[in-house]
Amino acid sequence: MMPLLCSEPQWYTYDSIYTTLSTILYLSFARTGESIALRYPRYSVDPPVPLLHDPSSDDWPHERQPLLHLHVLGIGLYSTAEEHKMAQCKRCGKKGLFLALSEWGLCKECHVVVALDVQERVRIIKSSAKVAEGSKKLETKLSRMDLMKEHLEALLEYERMEISTINPSPSSLLAELRRDRHNIVVQGVEDAVDTALTKAQVAATPKSGITQASKALLSISDAEKELDDPSVLAPYREKVEAYIHRTTLDSHLDAAHKAEFKGNAKKALDAYQEALYFLRTDSIDDSQQTQQIADLEEKIEQLRKQLSDK
Repeated sequence: MMPLLCSEPQWYTYDSIYTTLSTILYLSFARTGESIALRYPRYSVDPPVPLLHDPSSDDWPHERQPLLHLHVLGIGLYSTAEEHKMAQCKRCGKKGLFLALSEWGLCKECHVVVALDVQERVRIIKSSAKVAEGSKKLETKLSRMDLMKEHLEALLEYERMEISTINPSPSSLLAELRRDRHNIVVQGVEDAVDTALTKAQVAATPKSGITQASKALLSISDAEKELDDPSVLAPYREKVEAYIHRTTLDSHLDAAHKAEFKGNAKKALDAYQEALYFLRTDSIDDSQQTQQIADLEEKIEQLRKQLSDK
C-alpha cells in the first residue's frame, strides 16, 4: 500500500471530514475499528485543526495522536512526520491525495506510455544485438551497436527518474556496449592490417605492395573516427607506415643497384638521388637516419665523380 499525503498542512473541521467521506467512500467499520479510525484531540475543533501536523511541535503534545488514519481500497493516508508528501507521478508530475501510482511510481496514463515505449525499445535492442553478433561486416556491427546505444540512452532517462525498466540496468548495458564496441573496432583494425600486409608481402611489385598497405591506413583512419581515444590505434599505424617507408626506400635502392650493375651510372645516380630525397623529406627525423643518409651522399658523390671523369 502506498502512503498518499498532502504536501502542505490542510485545514479541515471534523464535520467537513465526515461529510466528504460520506459522499466518496463506502465506510465499512471492522469490529476492531481498524478500517477507519478517528481520534480526537482533547481540545476544541474550533478553530479548525490541521489534518497533517507535526506531533513534535509545542502545540501538539505527544499523547495526542494524529487526527485521522484511513486504510481504504488499498490506499493509506498517514500523518506521520516522515510521510508528509502528496503522491506524485515521476514522469508528468501529477499530484493528488488519492492518486494511484504503479510500481514504477507512475500514474495510470504515464505507466501505459512508458510500458509501451520500454517494450518497443527492448525489442529493437535485442534484434540489433542479434544482427550485430551474427554479421561479419564491421560496418554492420557498428551501425547496429549505434542503434542499441540510441535506445539504451532513452531507457537511461527512465533510470535517472528511478524507474526500473530492464535488468541489467541501461547504464550497465551502455558501459558494456561501449567496451564491446571499442574492442570490435580495434579487432577490425588488427584484422585489416594483417590482411593488407600479408597481401603486400606477396605482391608482384613494390608499388602493388604499397597499394595494399595504403588500404590498411585508410581502415585505420576510418576506425579512429569511431573511438573516443584513437591513440590506441597508433601501433597499427606505425606498423603499416614502417612497411611503406621501408618498401619505398628499397624500391629506390633496387633501381639504383640494377642501373649500376648494368653500367648505367647516370640512371643509377638518379635513383640514388631519389632515395636521398625520400629520406630527407619523410616524417622520420634525420637524426634517426644519419648512417643511411651518409651512405647515400657518399655513393652519389662517387657516381658524380665517375661521370665527370668520362
